Amino acid sequence: MKTPFLGNFKDIEIISLEVLKIFHKKIKNYKKLSKKDFLFKIIKSMGGEIRTNQSADPYPIYAPLVIEPDKRFTITRSQYTTFFEDNFIIATNIGRIFLNYKEDKRETKRKTVFWHLEKEIDWASYYFALVFLTPEQEFRKIFNEHKKTSVFMQNSILSGYFEVSIKKIIERKEKLHLK
Repeated sequence: MKTPFLGNFKDIEIISLEVLKIFHKKIKNYKKLSKKDFLFKIIKSMGGEIRTNQSADPYPIYAPLVIEPDKRFTITRSQYTTFFEDNFIIATNIGRIFLNYKEDKRETKRKTVFWHLEKEIDWASYYFALVFLTPEQEFRKIFNEHKKTSVFMQNSILSGYFEVSIKKIIERKEKLHLK
């Protein structure tokens, strides 16, 4: 599947923050919601749903996104992932939809998109999610508030605040050149 997104990381940051602003306006009281509840409301407002794979396989096919011809969609998550991982999976699929959306009135087939981290759109969606869940301005603010704590404690605080894994916090700090 060829992607219409041909931009760079700065473009992704701009798109991600614009999409975040749209949903902040659309979803009332978003600040009172957990990240997971906010993401679920976003998916619902977009005509999507999230299902849990009940397979006994602890490593089922990773988070497929199924898009119906009428643009409704389903994100399938594993029953074995943490809610921090779920937040990232959901945000990645939101990114995939916004970065790869191409309206085609002739589309009549169901599309299933698997996450492989091999194609440009996969990496772009991954970075979209990182920016979407950890916006730079807010990330820097919280980082600076805890700058004098140990790295372990700082990462734990940031992880809890943004509701993403410590691995994602470390990636975001690296991308923003924070130490």
